[in-house]
Amino acid sequence: MSRPKILVTSRSYGRYYPDQLERLKSVGEVVFSETAPLKEEDLLKMISEYDAIVAGVDEYTARVLDAAKNLKILARYGVGVDNVDLEAATRNGIIVTYTPGANTNAVAEHTFALIMALVRDIPKLNEAGKQGLWGKGRGLGRELRGKTLGIIGLGRIGRTVAEIAKGFGMTVIAYSPRVPREEAEKLGIKLVSLEELLSTADIVSIHTSMSP
Repeated sequence: MSRPKILVTSRSYGRYYPDQLERLKSVGEVVFSETAPLKEEDLLKMISEYDAIVAGVDEYTARVLDAAKNLKILARYGVGVDNVDLEAATRNGIIVTYTPGANTNAVAEHTFALIMALVRDIPKLNEAGKQGLWGKGRGLGRELRGKTLGIIGLGRIGRTVAEIAKGFGMTVIAYSPRVPREEAEKLGIKLVSLEELLSTADIVSIHTSMSP
């Protein structure tokens, strides 16, 4: 019996957790896409060969999925399935999965990297350093301790950002209509209205999906 053929189009899959890739190789022949993300026309040329796909943000349109005669599962390595025609997948008997927690820590940490870059004036200091400008007192920046972080959207990523913020001694407030007040309070987060958040927070971090 031939081994299933598995296409990997996600550029980050197996990069940080090689054991994931080894487990995948143990059950099938793994092929990495040379380019990503793949457009509809690219996928149409190859998709009929594969039994399974570990997908990035490629274009899985109805045309693509209708041509996927051997495809049994499309596993999105990411938090959403906006790039997959779910109706076409269902019609063709293709199972679609996703990994809602896959990038939580990475996104939260990157959020704080950006916050630190802004409050400590790192982009400006980097440019000044390249120009040899090392003036006394230049670019002192601001401290985070005692500042208020306003988080819009208290899901997995928002909560992880809040946890990091509290480690910096920040006060955390949030606007997230679907989160019970008691649950937020257990996390040390005060729920407020959007208007109050925008008027009182020193820094605002948005972590919501683009749903209506």
